[in-house]
This record gives sequence, structure tokens and C-alpha cells, in this order.
Amino acid sequence: MTPVGATETGRGPETGLESWQVEARGIQIRLTQTSPDQAWAFYQARGFTLEQAEHYASSCVFMTVIRNIGATPIKHRLSDWRYVIEGGRSRPIRSKTEWEKYGHAAGSQSQPG
Repeated sequence: MTPVGATETGRGPETGLESWQVEARGIQIRLTQTSPDQAWAFYQARGFTLEQAEHYASSCVFMTVIRNIGATPIKHRLSDWRYVIEGGRSRPIRSKTEWEKYGHAAGSQSQPG
């Protein structure tokens, strides 16, 4: 049994993709790597150009799952979420609405950023 708040890690036997999971205070968070092929297909299916899909498929892409495993309702605001880039600077994640603002729909020629 894993201690409360400890991170469990795993690797898919067929894919080799890694996952990380933590449970604390009634919340479970799981991050799972996405393969470049999966990422490429995901972005292509949403109208990204070949270049844009390749840009993201060659980056670090992962799926996030958050579950309420407790009895108390949880609230979260994605606008408060951040990721840390090289050099320690934090940046906000982009919401679906923000992605749409950047013109990443079919026919867009702007570079993702």
C-alpha cells in the first residue's frame, strides 16, 4: 500500500508510456504520457495543420485525470493551473476557449506557442 500523498508510478507493458498518480485528501490525480502517434492523431482530427500537429506530437504530451474519491465535493479553476518551463518560470495552461482564440482550427497557418 502506498502512503497517502505519495506518488505511484507505472509504465504500460505494451507501450512503455509512463504514468504518475497521487491520492490525497479525497482527490486522485493521474498523469499519463501520450505517444507521439496518439498526439498527432488527436491534433489532426481537430483540424490542426500537419506542421502544427507535428510540433505538438514531438513535445511532451500527457493526459490528466482528476477524480473525487472522497465524500466532499471539490472545486477547481483551470485558470489557476500552471506548468513550469526550463529556468523555473511558470505559465498558465490554455483552456479550450484560449486554444480557439489562437486560431488552431482547420486552415489556420499560425504557429502554436
